Amino acid sequence: MENLMHSMIQDCTERGLEKGGILENLMHSMIQDCTERGLEKCTALKAMRALSVYFGGQQLYIPQRFDSSSLADEIRGVMADEVGDAAADRICDILGKFYGGVLWYVPLERTGFREEIAKEILTGYDGTTASMRELCRRYNITYNTVYRFYYEAQNKKLQKELDF
Repeated sequence: MENLMHSMIQDCTERGLEKGGILENLMHSMIQDCTERGLEKCTALKAMRALSVYFGGQQLYIPQRFDSSSLADEIRGVMADEVGDAAADRICDILGKFYGGVLWYVPLERTGFREEIAKEILTGYDGTTASMRELCRRYNITYNTVYRFYYEAQNKKLQKELDF
Protein backbone atom coordinates (compact mmCIF):
# COMPACT_ATOMS: atom_id res chain seq x y z
CA MET A 1 0.00 0.00 0.00
CA GLU A 2 2.83 2.38 0.89
CA ASN A 3 4.54 1.74 -2.46
CA LEU A 4 1.27 2.43 -4.28
CA MET A 5 0.82 5.77 -2.49
CA HIS A 6 4.44 6.72 -3.21
CA SER A 7 3.92 5.80 -6.87
CA MET A 8 0.72 7.87 -7.09
CA ILE A 9 2.34 10.92 -5.48
CA GLN A 10 5.35 10.61 -7.79
CA ASP A 11 3.02 10.31 -10.80
CA CYS A 12 1.09 13.42 -9.71
CA THR A 13 4.31 15.33 -9.13
CA GLU A 14 5.52 14.45 -12.64
CA ARG A 15 2.22 15.75 -14.03
CA GLY A 16 2.69 19.00 -12.13
CA LEU A 17 -0.26 18.37 -9.83
CA GLU A 18 1.52 18.67 -6.52
CA LYS A 19 2.12 22.04 -4.93
CA GLY A 20 3.33 22.50 -1.41
CA GLY A 21 2.84 18.81 -0.60
CA ILE A 22 -0.87 18.89 -1.51
CA LEU A 23 -2.33 17.24 -4.58
CA GLU A 24 -3.70 20.21 -6.47
CA ASN A 25 -6.20 18.90 -8.89
CA LEU A 26 -7.36 15.45 -7.99
CA MET A 27 -10.39 15.49 -10.27
CA HIS A 28 -8.37 16.29 -13.38
CA SER A 29 -5.89 13.59 -12.42
CA MET A 30 -8.78 11.12 -12.16
CA ILE A 31 -10.07 12.22 -15.57
CA GLN A 32 -6.63 11.74 -17.08
CA ASP A 33 -6.32 8.27 -15.56
CA CYS A 34 -9.70 7.32 -17.04
CA THR A 35 -8.86 8.64 -20.51
CA GLU A 36 -5.50 6.88 -20.49
CA ARG A 37 -7.43 3.66 -19.99
CA GLY A 38 -9.74 4.04 -22.96
CA LEU A 39 -12.65 6.20 -21.79
CA GLU A 40 -13.63 9.29 -23.73
CA LYS A 41 -12.59 12.51 -22.02
CA CYS A 42 -16.10 13.98 -22.12
CA THR A 43 -17.51 10.87 -20.39
CA ALA A 44 -14.88 10.96 -17.64
CA LEU A 45 -15.38 14.71 -17.26
CA LYS A 46 -19.15 14.34 -16.86
CA ALA A 47 -18.71 11.60 -14.25
CA MET A 48 -16.17 13.56 -12.19
CA ARG A 49 -18.28 16.71 -12.34
CA ALA A 50 -21.27 14.70 -11.13
CA LEU A 51 -19.18 13.47 -8.20
CA SER A 52 -18.08 17.02 -7.50
CA VAL A 53 -21.65 18.32 -7.57
CA TYR A 54 -22.92 15.56 -5.29
CA PHE A 55 -19.97 15.18 -2.87
CA GLY A 56 -18.25 18.56 -3.33
CA GLY A 57 -16.76 20.08 -0.20
CA GLN A 58 -16.64 16.72 1.58
CA GLN A 59 -14.08 14.07 2.28
CA LEU A 60 -14.95 10.89 0.45
CA TYR A 61 -13.62 7.40 1.04
CA ILE A 62 -13.17 5.73 -2.32
CA PRO A 63 -13.46 1.96 -1.90
CA GLN A 64 -11.02 -0.37 -3.62
CA ARG A 65 -13.90 -2.56 -4.74
CA PHE A 66 -17.23 -1.08 -5.72
CA ASP A 67 -19.31 -4.14 -4.90
CA SER A 68 -18.84 -4.01 -1.17
CA SER A 69 -20.79 -1.15 0.44
CA SER A 70 -23.66 1.30 0.29
CA LEU A 71 -21.16 4.14 -0.22
CA ALA A 72 -19.77 2.34 -3.27
CA ASP A 73 -23.31 1.99 -4.61
CA GLU A 74 -23.95 5.69 -3.97
CA ILE A 75 -20.78 6.78 -5.79
CA ARG A 76 -21.51 4.45 -8.68
CA GLY A 77 -25.12 5.65 -8.82
CA VAL A 78 -24.13 9.31 -9.02
CA MET A 79 -21.87 8.58 -11.98
CA ALA A 80 -24.30 6.15 -13.64
CA ASP A 81 -27.04 8.80 -13.62
CA GLU A 82 -24.74 11.04 -15.61
CA VAL A 83 -22.86 8.68 -17.95
CA GLY A 84 -24.70 5.34 -17.89
CA ASP A 85 -24.08 2.05 -16.14
CA ALA A 86 -21.31 0.65 -18.35
CA ALA A 87 -19.16 3.78 -18.23
CA ALA A 88 -19.79 4.18 -14.47
CA ASP A 89 -18.65 0.59 -13.86
CA ARG A 90 -15.47 1.20 -15.84
CA ILE A 91 -14.75 4.46 -14.02
CA CYS A 92 -15.38 2.80 -10.65
CA ASP A 93 -12.87 0.06 -11.52
CA ILE A 94 -10.25 2.68 -12.40
CA LEU A 95 -10.93 4.82 -9.32
CA GLY A 96 -10.85 1.77 -7.07
CA LYS A 97 -7.55 0.62 -8.53
CA PHE A 98 -5.73 3.96 -8.38
CA TYR A 99 -7.49 5.91 -5.64
CA GLY A 100 -9.23 3.24 -3.57
CA GLY A 101 -8.72 2.71 0.12
CA VAL A 102 -8.01 6.37 0.80
CA LEU A 103 -10.06 9.29 2.06
CA TRP A 104 -10.00 12.09 -0.55
CA TYR A 105 -11.28 15.67 -0.41
CA VAL A 106 -13.71 16.30 -3.27
CA PRO A 107 -13.67 19.96 -4.35
CA LEU A 108 -16.82 21.93 -5.08
CA GLU A 109 -17.65 21.92 -8.78
CA ARG A 110 -16.95 25.64 -9.16
CA THR A 111 -13.47 25.11 -7.70
CA GLY A 112 -12.45 21.83 -9.28
CA PHE A 113 -13.82 22.63 -12.74
CA ARG A 114 -13.33 26.37 -12.89
CA GLU A 115 -12.01 26.49 -16.46
CA GLU A 116 -14.81 24.30 -17.81
CA ILE A 117 -17.47 26.36 -16.04
CA ALA A 118 -15.88 29.60 -17.28
CA LYS A 119 -16.09 28.31 -20.89
CA GLU A 120 -19.72 27.30 -20.39
CA ILE A 121 -20.52 30.73 -18.94
CA LEU A 122 -18.79 32.43 -21.88
CA THR A 123 -21.05 30.60 -24.31
CA GLY A 124 -24.18 30.75 -22.13
CA TYR A 125 -24.17 34.42 -21.12
CA ASP A 126 -25.88 36.63 -23.69
CA GLY A 127 -25.82 39.88 -21.73
CA THR A 128 -29.35 39.58 -20.38
CA THR A 129 -30.45 39.44 -16.77
CA ALA A 130 -32.36 36.24 -17.49
CA SER A 131 -29.24 34.40 -18.70
CA MET A 132 -27.29 35.78 -15.73
CA ARG A 133 -29.90 34.43 -13.30
CA GLU A 134 -29.95 31.07 -15.04
CA LEU A 135 -26.15 30.77 -14.80
CA CYS A 136 -26.21 31.76 -11.14
CA ARG A 137 -28.79 29.05 -10.42
CA ARG A 138 -27.13 26.37 -12.55
CA TYR A 139 -23.72 26.74 -10.91
CA ASN A 140 -24.88 28.03 -7.51
CA ILE A 141 -22.67 31.12 -7.78
CA THR A 142 -23.15 34.89 -7.44
CA TYR A 143 -23.47 37.53 -10.16
CA ASN A 144 -19.91 38.67 -9.43
CA THR A 145 -18.58 35.15 -9.82
CA VAL A 146 -20.40 34.75 -13.14
CA TYR A 147 -18.77 37.97 -14.37
CA ARG A 148 -15.36 36.89 -13.07
CA PHE A 149 -15.61 33.49 -14.81
CA TYR A 150 -16.94 35.13 -17.98
CA TYR A 151 -14.00 37.52 -18.21
CA GLU A 152 -11.48 34.80 -17.34
CA ALA A 153 -12.76 32.67 -20.22
CA GLN A 154 -12.89 35.66 -22.54
CA ASN A 155 -9.28 36.57 -21.72
CA LYS A 156 -8.13 32.97 -22.24
CA LYS A 157 -9.91 32.84 -25.59
CA LEU A 158 -8.32 36.14 -26.69
CA GLN A 159 -4.89 34.96 -25.49
CA LYS A 160 -5.19 31.79 -27.59
CA GLU A 161 -6.14 33.86 -30.63
CA LEU A 162 -3.14 36.16 -30.12
CA ASP A 163 -0.66 33.32 -29.58
CA PHE A 164 0.94 32.27 -32.82
